[in-house]
Parts: sequence; C-alpha cells; structure tokens
Amino acid sequence: MENRKEFLERREQLPKERRLRENLADLFLSGEISGKRARTLYQDAGDAKAVHVSDVAGDTDHNAHRDVLRKLLSNSRWPDLFECDVPVYDTKTDKESVAKLFMMLPHELVDTVIRWNKDSIDKFASMEHLRPQLANKMEEIRSFFEASSASGSSTAPLISIALWADGVPIKGDRSESLEMVTMSFPGLGVRQDIRIPLTVMNKKFFLKGGKTWDAVFKVLSWSCHSLLSGFFPSHESNGTLLQGKRAKLAGRPMHARGAVVEIRGDWSMLKASFRMPAWNEKRCCCFVCKATPETMRDLGPTAPWRTQLWETSDLLVHMLDLHKNCSPIFEAPFVDIRTFCIDWLHCCDLGVCQDYLGNAMFLMSTKMPADNHEKRVQLLFDDIRQYYVTNRCDNQLGALTPLMIRKKASKSPKLRSKAGEARSLVDWVVMACDKYLQGYGLSSEESTCRMASKHLQACYRNLSREAFDADDLAFHCKQFLHLYMALEEAVQPMARSSPSMWRTYRDESFGSRRRADPGAGMKGLLQWQLTQQAGNSIFARRSGHTSAPYSGGYILSLDMSMAFDAVPRSLVRDSLLAAGVGDHEVHIIMEWLTGSTYHLQHAHINLRIVTERGIRQGCTLSPLIWTCFTCYVAYQLQPIIPLTDLQIYADDFLLSKIFHTKQQFLEALQIAVDNLRQRLGLAAATPDLIMQNPEMLAQATWAREQLTDAVTGLPFLAEHMTELTKEGVTSLFGAVLPAVSLLEGRQGKNKSKRQRETSEASSERAPEQSLIPLIAKLCLRHEDSINILQADRAYTMIFKTTGGETMLSTVNDLSMRWKELQAAGKTDCPKRMALFKGILLELLTRAKAVLSVEEKVQLLIQYNSIVKKDGREPAWMPLVWSVAQQKEIVCPDVGPLPHSDAVKALETLLALASGQIVQRFHPTRQLAEEYTGEVLEFKLETSIKGPEAMKLRDLDAGGCQTPTTGAEERSTCAETSGAALRRVLALKLHNHGNLCYQNAFVMTWLWATLHAYTREVGEHIDARLGRCSGLVQALLLGSYDRLSRVFAWSAVLQQWSRPQQQHDIGEFAMHALPKLRTGMMQGLWFARVRAGTPAVPEVREVDRGPLHLPITMPIPEDACTIQQCVEAWCQQDDVHALGFASPLILVQLGRFRQRSHRHVSKFKGIVELDGIISIPVFANDNNLDLNHCQYRVIAGAFHIGNTPASGHYRGLLCEACDVPGPVNPGVPLRALENAFETDDGRIPRKLDSSEHSLILKNTYLVWLLKQC
Repeated sequence: MENRKEFLERREQLPKERRLRENLADLFLSGEISGKRARTLYQDAGDAKAVHVSDVAGDTDHNAHRDVLRKLLSNSRWPDLFECDVPVYDTKTDKESVAKLFMMLPHELVDTVIRWNKDSIDKFASMEHLRPQLANKMEEIRSFFEASSASGSSTAPLISIALWADGVPIKGDRSESLEMVTMSFPGLGVRQDIRIPLTVMNKKFFLKGGKTWDAVFKVLSWSCHSLLSGFFPSHESNGTLLQGKRAKLAGRPMHARGAVVEIRGDWSMLKASFRMPAWNEKRCCCFVCKATPETMRDLGPTAPWRTQLWETSDLLVHMLDLHKNCSPIFEAPFVDIRTFCIDWLHCCDLGVCQDYLGNAMFLMSTKMPADNHEKRVQLLFDDIRQYYVTNRCDNQLGALTPLMIRKKASKSPKLRSKAGEARSLVDWVVMACDKYLQGYGLSSEESTCRMASKHLQACYRNLSREAFDADDLAFHCKQFLHLYMALEEAVQPMARSSPSMWRTYRDESFGSRRRADPGAGMKGLLQWQLTQQAGNSIFARRSGHTSAPYSGGYILSLDMSMAFDAVPRSLVRDSLLAAGVGDHEVHIIMEWLTGSTYHLQHAHINLRIVTERGIRQGCTLSPLIWTCFTCYVAYQLQPIIPLTDLQIYADDFLLSKIFHTKQQFLEALQIAVDNLRQRLGLAAATPDLIMQNPEMLAQATWAREQLTDAVTGLPFLAEHMTELTKEGVTSLFGAVLPAVSLLEGRQGKNKSKRQRETSEASSERAPEQSLIPLIAKLCLRHEDSINILQADRAYTMIFKTTGGETMLSTVNDLSMRWKELQAAGKTDCPKRMALFKGILLELLTRAKAVLSVEEKVQLLIQYNSIVKKDGREPAWMPLVWSVAQQKEIVCPDVGPLPHSDAVKALETLLALASGQIVQRFHPTRQLAEEYTGEVLEFKLETSIKGPEAMKLRDLDAGGCQTPTTGAEERSTCAETSGAALRRVLALKLHNHGNLCYQNAFVMTWLWATLHAYTREVGEHIDARLGRCSGLVQALLLGSYDRLSRVFAWSAVLQQWSRPQQQHDIGEFAMHALPKLRTGMMQGLWFARVRAGTPAVPEVREVDRGPLHLPITMPIPEDACTIQQCVEAWCQQDDVHALGFASPLILVQLGRFRQRSHRHVSKFKGIVELDGIISIPVFANDNNLDLNHCQYRVIAGAFHIGNTPASGHYRGLLCEACDVPGPVNPGVPLRALENAFETDDGRIPRKLDSSEHSLILKNTYLVWLLKQC
C-alpha cells in the first residue's frame, strides 16, 4: 500500500505511455472518484487516442465499479486470500459465534515478492539497514541454521520481516475502528516503509479476553514456521489438509526463507492482542523489566527495575498466572519478548510530546496579557500561526481552544491533536518558552519547563537516520524525564488538593478564624495527607500511586470556653507541685490567686466580687500557670490518649488519628457511632434481629415515625406542611418566643433562672444550630416545588444503546459538531435546542422514509411496531417492556397511532420547539461513542406558559391518561359508602411488573378504610378522607387499571426504592400508611411492666408504637387461631395492649423468621381467622388493668412463596355486611365465609371453600375493624 507521495515518486519511474492508466487507477482505487466516473475517463482517454486505457473503459455504466475493479486487478500477482474460521462476537445474538476471516499468509507473500524480484533478492537479505538489535537477531538465526544444517534443509536466502498491529478509525464520525495486521521488510532501506496488509476486521466483532486475536495469531504463527523452513506446508494450522492450489504447492521449496524479527504496536494493542502487562497494572507495568507503578518513578542508577529484567519464560508464566493463557504468537520461531517494541508515534508523539505540550501551553497561557482564559489561548494560537508562516510546516493545527489543551478541570493538561501536528510544535515550544517564561529563578517551574523543552527538541532531532546518535538520544531523554518528573512532583500536591488548603486568609480575620476553628492547620494537614494517600486522580495514576484499601482519619477537638476563668484552683495547686515548683513558691502563688478581688464602680453603684476559681487575666504569671495546668491535664489523659496523638494550642486540645487498616477503620467507626449515639440519646442496639423481635421492630418504626419527613407525597404536600407539632414549634422557634422560653426554663435545668430574651453571652454556634432545621425545611420545600412543577412539565425520552436502529451515535456526532461550531463562533444556538431539534428532525426523516421500503415495513410488522390493514394507512403500535416475558410487547391500553398523525405530530413539535418553550433537554449520562447500559435517558422540561407551550405539552403527553376532574370527581365524593364498596368489587388492577404487593395492599386497604368510614362516619364518604381522598376518588372512578397511572399513587411511592422489584408487603405497608394516614388509624399501643415494691406499686412503660403502622404479632408454636396470636402478643414479659381502640388496625403475623444471615424460613401452619377477635386495651395510664374490644377481620393479604421478597401476593376481602353472631349455634364465625379473593388483572371473585386451607397457611397481613 502506498500513499499519494509514494505514488508520485513511482510515477516518474513508469513509462510515459502507462502513466495515464496508473494515475486514473490510483484515483479510483483510493476512492476519490466513483466507478462510473473512472469508466468515462478511461473511455474519453481512449477516444483521445491514449494507449493502455481502452480495455478498462467498458461499454456500460451498469456495475461500472465492479467491472473497473476486476479489470485493474485481473493481472494481480498477489497470492489468493487464505480463509480460516475464527471465534467472533455476534452483535445480533450477543453471543460468541464462528465466522470466516480472510487473510494473506506471510510465507506466501514472501515467496511471491521474491519470485517477482529475483534480481533484488540481495537487498531483501541484506542486514545493512537493520538496526543493531535486529541485525544481531538475524545473525543468531543464521548461526542456528549453520549449526543445525541438514541435507534436506532449504538453502534459500534468509530475509527479515516485521509485523505491526493497530486499530484504524472508520466511518465519518470515527465511531468504529478496524483492527489491522500488516507486514513489512525492515531490511529494505529506503523501501522499508512498504506495508502489506495481512488481515483486517471490525473491532466490535473481537471477543473480550483475546480469543479472536489468538485464532489470528495461531494462523500467523503456523505461516511463520513454514516461512522459516523454506517449504510450502501441506496442512493447515489445525491439522487439516490444504485444498486446491495450496495442496499442489505442498512440499515445494520457496524462493526465500524468513523470520519475524520485530512486532510493533502501541501499548494498548500489545495488551489486547498479546496479553502484555498494561501500563497501570499493579503487579507489573512493563514487558521488558519488572517495574511497577510504585517503582517506575525511581530514575536513579540503582533503581530496582534496572536489574529485574523479564525473561521470556518468566513473562509467559506471568501471563498464564493472570490470564490462564498466552498468545500463540510466541509459538512462532524466534519470537520472544525482545521481538516486541512500542512505536515512537504512540509512545512519544501521542503520549509524552502531547502531554508536555499541553502542560507547557497551559503554563504559558497564564502569562498572556488578556482578560480571560479563552483570549489568552487565542493569543497563544496567534503565535503558533506566525510560526507556521515562518517555517512552512506540513502538519498544522487548524484551531486551538481551551478544551484542546485541557479537556476537563479535573484532568491534567494534554494537547489534543494529531501526531504530526504535535511533532511540528516541538521546535515552536522551545521558542515560546524562551519568549514567555523568561525572568524566573533557576528552580522555578517556568525555568524547568524551558530546560525540558530543549531536551525534548534534542530527542526529536535524533529521529532522522542521518542525525541519529544513540548516546545523545539517551542523554537528552534521561534529562527530559528527570525534569518532567520534577515538574510533576512540584505541582502534584496543588493539583490533588482543594485551594482552600493553601489559601491565605486576610490578616484582619485570622484571629477570629483561629478562634472559631481551633486546629485548622492540623485539620488541613491531615486532610492533605489523606488526599495524598487515597487520591486516584490522573496525576496519581500516572505517577504510579495506588490508593490504599483503607485510608482516613478523625480529629477530636476540645475547645474550653473562658478557660482562664474556669480553672479550678485546687488543680492549679496540683499542677504547680507536679511541675516541680517549691512548696513556698506554690503557697505564695495560691495566696496571690485566692486573695484577689474585683472592685466595680459605676456612678453611685459600688460592687466588690471575690473570685473562687480561675487565674488572673493579663497577668505576666498567668501564661506560665496555664502551661503547668495544661501539661498536668495532658499527663492525666496519658493512660487513655498517648501524648504523641495529642496536640495542644493554648486552650484547644486536638486528638488526631490516621488509620490504614481495616481494624483501625472499624475502631474509628465504632468511636464515631458511639459519639453519634451519645449525642442523639440512643440506646445501644440489641443483637436480636428485627424479624425475630417484634418489640424491636415496633421501637424502630416508632423512632422512625418521630423523625417526620417533610416530603410525604406531592398531593398531600400543602396539608403536611401545616402539620407542625408542638415539639417542632418549640424546637424551631422557642428561642424567639419569650413565654415558651420562660416555660422551658422553669421545667428544665436552672429552673429558678429566667432565660434572657436576647442573650449576648450565648455560644456563637447556637444560631447556626437553630438555623439547621429551618434550612433543611427550606431545602425540602424547594425540592417539593421542583417536583410539583416537573409533574406537569417534565418528560423522559429513552434511547436504546445497541442495535442498528439506535440514534445515539448520531446524537453524539450532533453534540460534537455543536461544540465545534460554538467554539468557532458560528452558532449561538443553545445545545439543548440543537439536540432536541436534531433528534426530532432525524425521527421525522426516518418516519417519512421508512414506509417507502417494503422490506422495512414487513420487518416492523414482524416486530409488532406497525399494524397494517387492507384499505387503511399503517399505524404505529405503542410498545412497553414486559418484565415477565423480558421483551417489548404491544401496550394493551393505548390504541395505534396512524402514520399521518405521527408525522404531523413530529412536524408540529419541530415547528413549535423554541428556546423559550424547551427549557431543559439533556442526557442522564455523558454522551459517548459506546455505552455500557441497555438504554440512555434524556430529560426534557418544557414551559407551560402560552398556547404554543400548552400545545407542545399535549403533543409530548401523547396518549398519556390523566386523572379525571370536575363533575365526576365531585359526584364520587358524594356517593354512598355502599356504592363505593360495590365499585371496589368491580375494580381491576393490572400488574405490569412485580407489583402484586402494591395491588394487594391497595385493594385490602381501600376495602378496610371504606368499611371503617361506614361504621364511624355514616353512609356518606366526606372530607375526613384527608390525605388519601385523591387516591380513593381516582380508584373509585374506575378509569385506571394500573396504579402507575394514578397521580396520587406516585406521591405514595416517593422515596420507595425500586418499586418495580418484588418487596415485602409488610415493609411496604410501613412505608405507605404514614402517607395515607386518616382518622381511622390513630392512637398508640404500649408495653408496660410492673415495678416498684408491693407497698408502693409502680407501672413503667418500656415500649410503644403507633397504630397507623402494622402491629407485629408472633405466631406461637401451638397457635391455630389469630385470637391465640393476639393473646401471645399481650401475655409477654411486658404486658402489651392498645392505648386507644382505634377504628381500624393492621396486624402483621410473624410468619417469616431469620434463621441465618441469608436464610429466611416461613411458618406454613394454619392460622384460623376468627370472625370476631378480642383485642386488649389498657383501662388507664396508671396500671395494668385491661379491657377488651371486639374487632372483626375485614380484609387481609396472603403470600404464596418462600420469602417475603419473592413469590406472589393476593388480597382477601371479607363479607361487607355485619353479622351479629354465629350463623349456626355453637359454630364460631369464620372470616372466610362469603369472602372475596383479589388478584392481578381481574376483579375480585367469590372465594371457593377449596382454597381456605391455602389462604390460612399463608395469611400475612390482617385488617381488623372495630365492632364495639
């Protein structure tokens, strides 16, 4: 293969009568003209009496490209392509498969080239132009043949060949690449740059792990064996006999022998193709020596890696240890680790050179006289363009932007350019450094950068064969590396840390900052050290730093307020004696301290104060006394805190500790947990698991309930914000309410003193702590406001990341194009509009064109994307993802959209979309060429102001169904409870995922709540529904068959993680019921124990829980009815009972028990559901006397499965009418009589008696309705 420059050189050697033919052939084969154009040019040349062109002209334009190509290649002397099977990645099936790969074999190529160039065979075999390492290797191979010569060995000349492997970008957007392997002749001198492609394949078909590469190099290794032997092979690499022409050549001698002496490629290719160590591997980062990322920074003559060189056998063992396999290329003769080398282009031009140029340009841009960074970079580019004009460089930068120097602020600078463009700037950077970095000290960063540029320039001057000097290159390379590493070490701490760690504060605020933040210097130092140890930035990775698995620390600070005034004088005496002060001197000092008084006089008021503690302020002796006291305290703490970990600044004590191991981390974490628990007033947790300990569950749920969340659902937001308890008012606003403040002072510590209304002596941190709840509530309200707005104006667009139909590559190209135009100042269009309109235009174009191709229409019909009936235009079918079937299915609730309507909607969207309406449009992840996930989401927010915006909103919403309002809603509010119950029995909720637990909960909750209102309120459902009124009305309307379409239900699901995943219905009830709280579930249950003495009995409360959450009741081993479960719950060591007979309660039976860390067992015994259940209620608050209230089972949920987070949930709706007593005398009323059973996708049906046993063995939640 040759480029244009090589062709022009070869053109001069061609006969003049053949130059026109070859020139036209070069234009056609290089893709610059089409086949039809080439045919007409050959025809016109023939008509003009040109020779050697008429045979290519042909007679017709039909298949012109094929005919011209066949004619030009008809007399090709190259051997036929070899076909082999290789394992590949099938992008359609996402699995491994086998495909045919065509390649040129090295032994056939060498034989063909030498056969047609016999007169130049000496040039091929010459070692004159080989570099010394390759020449030595060729001598070694020839010595081997001379020592092992036999009568049957070939006597053909031995030539050297080299292999090169790398990726070549393809497509206009360079989104894909071809992996290519080529062969060259390094001993040809001026012609050694000739590259002959052996094989190519798209990178996306290569298997991870190297199996595809192994198959390719297996064939190449086999071919190299045949090449070295000098005879054509008779079998393939897999042992099968060759067929056709190759079978006839088997055993024949070749015109030359050859050996692979060099394999080149960049580091990533060597890693991917041959499993060489990567540059960032911790065990080893080089295939020549055993350097690691930690030792590679050592450039001294005694560096350990200089003596620890790899041997081929050791490296192969290393590969086998890591990858369980090694590349078959090592099976080729005389291929070892010395055969591999990294090419200069990737290592230096695209690596070291670009890295240095980016950092140097970034440094020089800071010296430019301009207002902002963009203008400074533009001045730098003007200097580069002036250099281009003066020196006439072939490879020039077309533009220079800040992003080309530094892509991200979190990354180190690196020039983004082509290799040739970087090489042409090496001489410029020397001139620029001398121009812009003059006048700084020899040890400065600027001076070091200047010296490094000169050494880099000297390295590049050694690239030409004429000026190459190995010693000079090695010297300047070492000098450059030393200087560059010094630069990196100088700026690395600054680049890794926040500027707040080294900025200088104003002198005026220094004292106050030190007072408010004692030990700030120590904190900054500790943070800086931890950042250095745990950093994983680009600087750290390039410097070989590896982050420790555990790295952190803690600081405990003790700041004594008014320390001089608070020192006990008894401790002052002890500290002076401990410091070695004599008894006489101690007596004098103590008399001087205890005898001091303060006399205050103001107008006619005289006041005398006798001090009882502290030391004098402003006295020259006081600092020495304070020092003795401080040392005395420190030595008293020594058994607990080592003095080496303690730092003291006047009255500030600092304890700092850094940990590096798991054990140290756990100890530090335990200290933090204990400290937090002590500050919050929490008791130590018991080792019992929640599922085994119902009391602990209730205590935990009650504690969680006390931490009221300000966000309980959008429909209920306004009402919830008004529910501020008395404790909340006192906590937030008590400091500014004088009466409340006075009452709190009387009830608490120092109750005889009145708290000042405005206290000047309060701690300076108190205002900050009082503001924290207000700021938190303000943030939550702001977040709720955003959520409310997004409910009307936010949408989500989902794109597939794989498949031929995906648009993400187009969207990425659109984004990159916008950046280029925006950087060049050619567009002021916002990026969101460019992406949104570009996507709409692409969709519109595809929609218009797709129906013109019958094959695509049939394919869309096959995938159920389009439905086409006779006499009607095609219509698009909405598809949804089916979790059960794991594929896209037709949405059963939305009808088809005619094609004309779809096109019209897209055209309208495109016309209405503007920057004022489309206010936000962006992906949730950064756009890239490849993605790891299956889909990528785009978030769209539109305005709802104006008729155009509302029209756009209606189009975006498409066929979405919204809650009905107006007359129907009002009529639902006024309907009777009996009608509402009948509507429940006609309600059908579909399950479009793992939502059976939600459907079962809603059906049973709705049934039980309506019955409670029937008993407590009357026949009509009124406003006492409270928060849940919107949800109840939406469900009773019957317009929704899925909970996900009910707006009020989306508020209930807020903060519920992974709603599409199966969950424990009891856990979900604990989440949902606080957001659905009504007046029907109120009050508390209590656990009390008798304390005190017989003479003075006392009742102590040990636990409590709210009744609007499930009450967990254990199932005794011998229990067979729910009444026995209630009695077992009541008759525990602590008496459990209700504090108030709530109209409705929910009981959670303890069917699931934790046996081990991951094993949960289910109790599948029958628990009879008695129709009437007696629930204990405490008679009063002062004793353990109990009353009993009659409840009946009104609803329940049962679980089919082994674990609460799997299986299937169904509901149970018990008889609607009240039954006063047993139907038959002597037979207890059972709840399952005349009950209904609910399930996904159908209305409740009458329960069959054959299913009673199944339900009683799996009942999990039971709703109880108050009867008395």
